[in-house]
Amino acid sequence: MAKFMGTLAPWARNEVTRVNQNGMTVVAQSWQGSVQVSMNMGIDNKVRCTITVGKGSTQHPDDRVIFSGFLEELIV
Repeated sequence: MAKFMGTLAPWARNEVTRVNQNGMTVVAQSWQGSVQVSMNMGIDNKVRCTITVGKGSTQHPDDRVIFSGFLEELIV
């Protein structure tokens, strides 16, 4: 069973789901900026999460990490 799943909806022509055992990175982009969320399983069996925001429609060196840590820290 996959540990990570991502779904693109409702604006896709068809709802699309991807699954992965090790981790996943999802990027939502517009001309004004982008948001990237990366999740992966650490060696301690805890999910690590990084959320990055940036200006423009592509990644830049000055993109800002707004969270980096364990997913459980972000939820509580």
